Amino acid sequence: MFDDTGIAIDTGVHEIELVADTVNSRFLWSLDNTAYVAVTADIPADTQVLNLVWILETAENVAKNIDIYYIDVETDK
Repeated sequence: MFDDTGIAIDTGVHEIELVADTVNSRFLWSLDNTAYVAVTADIPADTQVLNLVWILETAENVAKNIDIYYIDVETDK
């Protein structure tokens, strides 16, 4: 499952924010400070271990390259 952000491929740096909304059993994402988009499919049970896995996927048959500069993780638990 993936969401098409509608943003053209470029060489710019982009900020992706992921938020776990436990009250509504969903995750939210935002790209470059845009409005949050809710994801309600494939949500693991709250007893499952969550890991960060980065997969780069596009809707087009093009070369896929990614540079990750840093990851900042904040948790309330």
